[in-house]
Amino acid sequence: MSQATEVEQNKQLVSRAITEIISEGNFDVVDEILAEDFAQYGGVSGDLQGTNALEEWMEQVYAGFSDFEATEEFSLCEDDFVATRVTYSGTHDGEFMGIPATDEYVEITGITIFRVEDGRIVEGWVETDTLGILQQVGAMDGPAA
Repeated sequence: MSQATEVEQNKQLVSRAITEIISEGNFDVVDEILAEDFAQYGGVSGDLQGTNALEEWMEQVYAGFSDFEATEEFSLCEDDFVATRVTYSGTHDGEFMGIPATDEYVEITGITIFRVEDGRIVEGWVETDTLGILQQVGAMDGPAA
């Protein structure tokens, strides 16, 4: 397989993860997309080890934001790595991280660098606007105007 083909396949795999698993909550496809020992580092969730930990975290997200959506803005690929910018949005209509529902619409962005091995995602390093989500749900004050 040519390197260009493999890079494109990796990019499509990451797009599926964001759309099918994160945005749509379809955990039936986890074994097709994520390695059994998948690990995620950083982000609002903190470090997650294994697909069960990811599913548990996402259940908390869906409980806090019933209309949660993850939208892939763009991806850059090189070898086994795919860097993706994502916008996360939803209405904070349930408890999230101990914060009672505010009914505020929340939108934050993040960048994740994924590593793909043998056709499945094995790792992801996540940087998200954690301060932004805390400010938007009223858990922290925003900057003074």
